[in-house]
Amino acid sequence: MKSMFLDLAISCASVICCRSSPKQKALVTRLVKSGTGKTTLAIGDGANDVGMLQEADIGVGISGVEGMQAVMSSDIAIAQFRYLERLLLVHGHWCYRRISSMICYFFYKNITFGLTLFLYEASTSFSGQPAYNDWFLSLYSILFSSFPVVAMGVFDQDVSARLCLKFPLLYQEGVQNVLFSWRRILGWMFNGLISAVIIFFFCMNALEAHAFNQDGKTAGRDILGATMYTCIVWVVNLQMALAISYFTLIQHLFIWGSIALCGLGTRAAQMIPNNVTWCGRDLLRPTTVGFTARLAARTNFIRR
Repeated sequence: MKSMFLDLAISCASVICCRSSPKQKALVTRLVKSGTGKTTLAIGDGANDVGMLQEADIGVGISGVEGMQAVMSSDIAIAQFRYLERLLLVHGHWCYRRISSMICYFFYKNITFGLTLFLYEASTSFSGQPAYNDWFLSLYSILFSSFPVVAMGVFDQDVSARLCLKFPLLYQEGVQNVLFSWRRILGWMFNGLISAVIIFFFCMNALEAHAFNQDGKTAGRDILGATMYTCIVWVVNLQMALAISYFTLIQHLFIWGSIALCGLGTRAAQMIPNNVTWCGRDLLRPTTVGFTARLAARTNFIRR
């Protein structure tokens, strides 16, 4: 009987269930969710809709004269039913793009960073010698590459709210899962692989067997690691600038501020009494900064 009811329901444009009990509402929602494998959304405004709201993948509660039970049990609360159009077509479209882009970008930036570590270990015959300073390893995901992602996840918009309402077909991006397919995820991962390879081999060949400062010293492990690290921070933040569709002052501040913060952090490394004392001073020379900026820009240009 359940399969016959489900087949009949999915063959119809819409189905109306009259005089249903709260349990029946929840059972119908469960049947559609498990039988079709689709994402279900339930909308309710009273206590008799609580089971349905909790059973659905997404529950939208409407606050009204029937109390707040539906709102307390829902994922999203709205004041009136007419706000549902804007919730789905505008905020639903924006949130789908933001979340899918954020996840793909996390894959990209972490693969770019982690693969340079692997390539460095491979070039040193897996001696266990770290490529980056411990502070650099800790601060990469905390300070130097996290704030632009947060800004994109909050403020990014590919089209305005007016166009989202004017062209409801844009909402089908989320329904058809266009932006979060395996092809797109693997594309971002391959993008990170190419970025890491370019950064590593460019830095290795550019700094190899050359006098690095006026004392005639060649670039050692610390200079190589710090240069690669700075290039990675530049590249992943420039990639974020290319991926953003809607710039705000906060996004500009976070992207360029992360790059500037990396330079300040490298400079502050001089104050730590270890073998990178001269690294921060030499790494911030104008010629080195220019090399790093040009390499980062060319890396993004080559991959484009």
